[in-house]
Amino acid sequence: MSTPGVAAFPLGGRRKPKNITLLSLNANGLSNNILELTKCMSDYGIDIALIQETFLKPNRPRACTIAGYVQLRTDRTHASRGGTALYYSRSLHCCPIDIPPLINMEATGCRLAMTGHRTLIIVSVYLPSPKPLHRRDLKALLALGDAVILFGDFNCKNPRWGCPVLDYNGDKLDRLQDRLDFEIIAPPTATHFPHNRPHGGIRPSHKAFWSVTKALKTEGYTPIPPLKRLDGSTALDDAEVAECLADSIETQCSHVSPPHDPAHISRIEEEVLQKTSLEPKDDLTPVSLSEVQLLVRSLKTRKAPGLDGVSNKAIKCFPQQLLSLLVAIFNACLQNCYFPPAWKEAEVIGIHKPGKPRDLPASYRPISLLSGLAKLFERVLKTRLSDHLLGKGLIIDEQFGFRPAHSCPQQVLRVVEYILEGFKNKQKTVAVFFDVAKAFDRVWHAGLVHKLYSLQVPDRLVIIIQNYLTNRHFTFRHERTHSTRRLIRAGVPQGSALSPLLYSAYTNDIPRPTSGVQLALFADDTALYYKSRNRTTLPTIRRLQRAIDELDQWFRLWRIDVNPDKSAAIQFKYSRVGVTLLSTGTLPT
Repeated sequence: MSTPGVAAFPLGGRRKPKNITLLSLNANGLSNNILELTKCMSDYGIDIALIQETFLKPNRPRACTIAGYVQLRTDRTHASRGGTALYYSRSLHCCPIDIPPLINMEATGCRLAMTGHRTLIIVSVYLPSPKPLHRRDLKALLALGDAVILFGDFNCKNPRWGCPVLDYNGDKLDRLQDRLDFEIIAPPTATHFPHNRPHGGIRPSHKAFWSVTKALKTEGYTPIPPLKRLDGSTALDDAEVAECLADSIETQCSHVSPPHDPAHISRIEEEVLQKTSLEPKDDLTPVSLSEVQLLVRSLKTRKAPGLDGVSNKAIKCFPQQLLSLLVAIFNACLQNCYFPPAWKEAEVIGIHKPGKPRDLPASYRPISLLSGLAKLFERVLKTRLSDHLLGKGLIIDEQFGFRPAHSCPQQVLRVVEYILEGFKNKQKTVAVFFDVAKAFDRVWHAGLVHKLYSLQVPDRLVIIIQNYLTNRHFTFRHERTHSTRRLIRAGVPQGSALSPLLYSAYTNDIPRPTSGVQLALFADDTALYYKSRNRTTLPTIRRLQRAIDELDQWFRLWRIDVNPDKSAAIQFKYSRVGVTLLSTGTLPT
């Protein structure tokens, strides 16, 4: 602590008041509250203000001065925060006093001459909350004069002076007032209200209030307006709007660009046709009743049913006899490599994308309502596929999406640490971020099946997945109208438990650079980055360009479209003022 000396401050005026007005404030940072304090002192004619937790430092001796008042300060020098201050009117016959060494308390004091009363010692006191109250500190401050006022924040809680709780310091202060012969004067009500306390008035159903609050904050339902078709015409009535949106989704779930290598396409499709026509030689782990019961218990009841009308809430009410029948159906499907066609029908609704024009079909995100029974079987398949791909460590380390103990923040941290490591070695990092267009919606089915075989997934499971992907259909529902039934020619179903793992398998053979260029993946988000000490970025760009060219060939070969307008190249360079993004831009087509 730095304590002001008596000679360093003016003695003040000659006024010896009969009465004085004191103010005490825990400022929690005086710099942020000095204007409010100044106005309050002016409005109420404060003679002496005693401040705690000023957060001021000795290197700013003139900080937070107030016109017409002498400022005394005891700044905390050994740590942050803390500190006390005292302001007394220049008209008062007043002077600062030296504070004796204290153990835990922080204090600033003055001596005031009064009319009709002996001299007063007035001290601004702060006891940090984690620290215990020491009798020696109190005794030293009370010994400063015959009439002493210790005014401030003692962090001593006791119901005897209005606090809702009793703590160690509060109990000790109460016991010391008789031994040291002082009187405690406290506000009539508590000044501290703990945030963590029981609320007896809230019943267990209080979640209903949160539901109402969420509903009030949610944007109300707005009907889909007439839509503009690609040919410039307008879809007006409900049936036309449903067909227009179905057209948009059908295009979205199709390969719109011609194949880069038709011979490759033909070879893969013939190979898949040949392999899937053979009798599978392996068996899958049978489905047990306990497995289905566990899956049923984990179902979320607030999910809309599919076209079969069987809700998750109804499935959770199935008796054991029905669940046993479901187990038999699932096992028959596994044995016969079969996925029921009724479970491949989806009813699609559209949710408007925030910030997008409401009159364009592409501005609506398709939400597929699938059969709850189908989702159960998908999770059965996912368990067996996950045991093979993740259990055997077949998914590449660069992929952080849809894997246990991996997350998006971890992947971001990996990239950031790489960039910061370069800064330490005075290296710049150039990164290229790719935006894959309609990633899940345009997965090439034959290519996916081919890659599952390459990963040595059991033949029976591969054939079931192929059956699951092919001949899927959807209808779009708008208001009470349905579109015509449409075929889904590509993609993995959005919202399916199986789809993320299938996408990871589809992209698992992505080229992994060998020239020092790093690869980072999170689901369909892809990044290449490289650091170098070269003064010019040309060598770095050349090395990155080779990796980009290799990746571009792979994208084209497996019918993955990249959106160049949403992809970007960024260079990171350290400077004294922080990280500099030297150049950013979209990738050329």
